Amino acid sequence: MKMCASFAAAGAAVHLVLPRRKNNLSDDPFSYYGVARTFTISWVPTMNVLWLGKGGYYIQTAWFACACLVYGLRHTADVYYSRDESALFFLKYFKRTVLEVHAVPTKHIFFYRLIIAGIAKFISTNQWKANFLKTTCGVGAEQIVVFPNAVDIPEHQARASACAALWLAPEKKYVVYVGHLYEWKGAHVLAAAAALLPADTEVIFVGGLDADVAKLQKINSRIRCVGHQRRDVVQHYLAAADLLVLPNVPVTEESVYATSPMKLFEYMAAQKPIIASDLPSIREIVDESSATLVPPGDAVALARAIEEVFAHPEQAQQKVRRAFEVVRTHTWDARAHAILNFIV
Repeated sequence: MKMCASFAAAGAAVHLVLPRRKNNLSDDPFSYYGVARTFTISWVPTMNVLWLGKGGYYIQTAWFACACLVYGLRHTADVYYSRDESALFFLKYFKRTVLEVHAVPTKHIFFYRLIIAGIAKFISTNQWKANFLKTTCGVGAEQIVVFPNAVDIPEHQARASACAALWLAPEKKYVVYVGHLYEWKGAHVLAAAAALLPADTEVIFVGGLDADVAKLQKINSRIRCVGHQRRDVVQHYLAAADLLVLPNVPVTEESVYATSPMKLFEYMAAQKPIIASDLPSIREIVDESSATLVPPGDAVALARAIEEVFAHPEQAQQKVRRAFEVVRTHTWDARAHAILNFIV
């Protein structure tokens, strides 16, 4: 949604095509994501067969690929742009296609090469994936460009007003994590670290499904889990935070090398101290001058780092300023302009 709005702001006529399937989103997408109505959306028919397991996923994916082909043959566009390589599988033989690569496979690479063969241009969200496309998939260097994820710089909100909006006690220290609670995201490490922190420090988790939240609270009952929230509420939590944590762990190759976490950009834009796991994927965006980096998966080291940040506020603010300087070059609008210059 953010990229569509930014492409439109850059002067492109944008139409977003989505599969029609069940989800928990009842609000209008533009309202839910806080995006201007500068582009149009349509839904193509698909099958809701995920209940069949992996086979259902493949059926649903193939159906959507066919639906995209039909849509493309019935409409005219200069470029068909997707974050889903399967959506372009048939379309690439008839139209100019561009793939934004957010994940690459660790197995069945032959089939992945088959799926992406013939795609005109590739946008990689980090350098490691770009190297994978060149060395493993045979994609030409001239076809690839690296553009990390991005963020909208929010209007400044005072911490006191954010705490009031969330009914938080302003005298307490709040350590906040925003995002999914998947294992490789490392939320369980932060939950364990929370048990080692002083009583005046509260750790808040924003995001996650109910089952993941229940599992996390079994680790430490002292933490606060508020589940999935609207974007405006998430912004309140970022503004109310005294410290933001990105505790990714090296469970998968994606977590070590391939991710370009949007939450990291949102943390930087929030102008709050950041503690993040010391992983290659994280170091593509921040280093010791802009964040505190800790050994991944080490709850004791994480708890110690949190206390160190609170004990040295001036040093923490120096890193905040540096992180904000960096993130101001990573806005959605700047990203959209650069991508359009590359693909058109």
